[in-house]
Amino acid sequence: MKTIGILTKPKFPDVKHILKELVAWLRERQKEVVLDGKTAALIGERTNHQITQLAALSDMVLVLGGDGTMLNAARLVEERNVPILGVNMGGLGFLTEVSVEHL
Repeated sequence: MKTIGILTKPKFPDVKHILKELVAWLRERQKEVVLDGKTAALIGERTNHQITQLAALSDMVLVLGGDGTMLNAARLVEERNVPILGVNMGGLGFLTEVSVEHL
C-alpha cells in the first residue's frame, strides 16, 4: 500500500502529537499520506482534500478516534472497499482494533 489516508477526531487530547509522529513515520517509509483539511491543520499542514475524497485517494485509511470516527470512515470508504484500521484514542472502543500503544 503506497497511499495512506488518515482520519481523526480532533478533540482527543493526544491526537495532534500522535498524528505528527505517524505522518513522519509513514513518510520516512516513502508512503504518501492523504489528510483532509481539518486533520492537516492539526499538524500545521495545508491541503485542498475534502474528507469525502479520502477513500478515492487512498489505498488504506487509518482512523485515529473512537467508534463514531470509525463508523464515519466506514461510510466514506464503502463504495471503494478500502481497508480501514481503527486506532482507539481513549475510551471504550468496540470497533477500533488497535490501541495507541500498539500503533
